[in-house]
Amino acid sequence: MSANSPDKLSANPFYNQPLDASTLDLAVDRLAEIKKLDRALGEASRGIRQSYAILGEDGSGKTSLLNLVQARAEVRPKLLVIRLEITSESNELRFFKGLVQAITGELEKITGSLGPFGGDIKGIRKRLEGTVKEESVRDEVSVAIPLLFGFLGFGGGISAREKETMQRFEDVTEILPSLEKVVKFVLSKRFNTVLVLIDEAGYFASDTTRSLLQRMRLLFQNTPFMLIVAGNPLLMDELIKVEPTFANLIAPNLRIRLSQLTESDVRELIQTRLDKVRPVRLGGTNLEPFTAEAADEVRRQSKGNLRDIVSILHESLEIALDEGKNPIDEGTVLRASKIVLAGKGRDMFSRLKEHEREIVLSLKRSDEDYVAGLAKKLKKKSPTLVEQVKKMRELGYLEVSREEANITYYRLCKPLDQYLSLP
Repeated sequence: MSANSPDKLSANPFYNQPLDASTLDLAVDRLAEIKKLDRALGEASRGIRQSYAILGEDGSGKTSLLNLVQARAEVRPKLLVIRLEITSESNELRFFKGLVQAITGELEKITGSLGPFGGDIKGIRKRLEGTVKEESVRDEVSVAIPLLFGFLGFGGGISAREKETMQRFEDVTEILPSLEKVVKFVLSKRFNTVLVLIDEAGYFASDTTRSLLQRMRLLFQNTPFMLIVAGNPLLMDELIKVEPTFANLIAPNLRIRLSQLTESDVRELIQTRLDKVRPVRLGGTNLEPFTAEAADEVRRQSKGNLRDIVSILHESLEIALDEGKNPIDEGTVLRASKIVLAGKGRDMFSRLKEHEREIVLSLKRSDEDYVAGLAKKLKKKSPTLVEQVKKMRELGYLEVSREEANITYYRLCKPLDQYLSLP
């Protein structure tokens, strides 16, 4: 049996955890994007800021890329890095409090304790003397700081103007001027850029993401803020549709769209990860225990989606280990793909909205259809359905099956089809 057979590997290297700075060597077909963002970080550390969007379908590697950006930014001088995640549990208050907490934490590093037991406005003003020389500015900031702590829910003797903890959306707008004063007149003494990284954790949060970014737009346009947001392929289009000035905040050339992996990318990924755990490196192209045909089948089944690729490789290796199979061939990959894609389809179906489920179930019954045909079956207006189908295609739920006589026919993506085909 080959030294590179499945049972000779020290571990299964195909795991789906997002990459970080220590695993940069495992990044495949993302080096150009990493270099582009690294240059942007270098400019930001000198006070030259441009905001970016990292766009891609679920599983394309957005979070891994954001992790690498964060790690590289944190070692840059003059950069304050704030990482926020948007999930289905996020709301405007929670999101904005995370931002305020990060900023007040850095503020205290500069000036000393400013919390509930840090004194009143007079005491805060005294602490600011070493940082803020202008007396009028010190007066403004010494009033702004208690308002920030009040927003976070701290009471005590910090402010003579103490009021109840803010718990309304409107309070975000009220507190923005105070936040801007603190950042502009205090944090900017130490940092050239406040880099805010936002990770949209799955498509289910896209409505929340749009709402939050629309509200925060004016803040992120101000000096010294810089924004890098990772989101679904339609994020920028939908933001611009509601608020056209988003096109100015993140210009088209600063929207990084993550492409699908090619066959050569998949082979490189397999080889690179296997080299981490196998005892012998035979030199040259070495995919063992996978055959070259198996590697190409992984690309076909996954359609180049990074997360699906890794999941199918992981499941294929597990099957081979359980069955003592060597080498891992196309048949093993096909069996693994059915398991992985059906599981993905289950997750996708669970987050579909009601009108999307109607479209999906109608397509499953007919295998494929065109918009006019769907509209007739679902008793909906064609123009409305055109937009819904277009969006579902962009998000990866549907795909084009064929075009005939200027009519486009659609079918389900493979994961949804696999899941709905389960007994």
